[in-house]
Amino acid sequence: MTVAWLPALVFMAFLASSLAYLVVRARRRGLFARPVLFAATVLALVPGGLGLFSWWGPLDIPGVRLERPWLAVPVSLALLSGIARLERLSMRQNRTRRVLSELLSALALLGLGVAVTGVELGRPLDRLSVLIAIDRSRSIDLVPNAETRIAAELRVAELGMRDEDRIGTLAFGTTAAVEDPLRPKSRLPAPQRAEVGRDGTDLGAAIGGLFGQEAEDEWNRIWSAHNGFFVDYTTGVATDDMAMQDQAVTDLTETYVPEFSSFLSGPTGLPEEALAELITEHVLTTKAIVDAQGAGDAAAAADADREAAMHMRMLGDPLAEAIVAAQPESFE
Repeated sequence: MTVAWLPALVFMAFLASSLAYLVVRARRRGLFARPVLFAATVLALVPGGLGLFSWWGPLDIPGVRLERPWLAVPVSLALLSGIARLERLSMRQNRTRRVLSELLSALALLGLGVAVTGVELGRPLDRLSVLIAIDRSRSIDLVPNAETRIAAELRVAELGMRDEDRIGTLAFGTTAAVEDPLRPKSRLPAPQRAEVGRDGTDLGAAIGGLFGQEAEDEWNRIWSAHNGFFVDYTTGVATDDMAMQDQAVTDLTETYVPEFSSFLSGPTGLPEEALAELITEHVLTTKAIVDAQGAGDAAAAADADREAAMHMRMLGDPLAEAIVAAQPESFE
């Protein structure tokens, strides 16, 4: 773990050392009398300064970025060594010839330094922002070593990012919350974890708070069975077991849909037939996601996921309004 003040201290030490080096070279080697080498020496210190400044990160420098900042300080030291050797060129040479030799040699060294560190100059540079959604529902408990795998995937995501790029995490279950706000890749993630509802039993507790323990128990029974039916269908797709898929669809459409629509209709007064139609659509849109994933079609899976999410509003919005109308005192 990097101590918070360490990058600033290292940058200040580099800055002080650079100034001291320039003073010493100017006094002992007469660097002011050789303006080309003096300018080259100053420019040779720039990569190291930029690299350490970006590590410190008090602010962004528009239009400037190092592709390989970890090489900045070694490159600066190598450039200083090369430029120091140019000081050995005899002062007895023809002035024009000596200046041209110093200029061309210094430009070659500095160009090499730019290539090695990957200096990018120009208009304000684009920066990538990556927001990763992490499943915190109870279903993730079924995945072996889930937390280790999540941490490994986050590290993999960061490998292809620049230090200035930003990464954040969103946790979701039955609700969603920002767990780690967007931050530069080079900064450590926030230690806290977002608290989100983990499955339908969390929703069941909310239902129980409105309609009583019996309603909560019934919700949890229906919802847990519905989860199991979808797990069966997904397993059937993964194993190419058509009989298992057909049975899961039958369970969802002939058991879950009638039970759930009847349950929701009772306390809300919404028409059971309309609820059954909407819940059937929920089953079919979720099934389409699994089918696309099973076929390895990521684009189709994403499209189906968006369609399913939008469809849920068609069910959730009227349910919310009906629940508030049935229990207005609970929402005052």
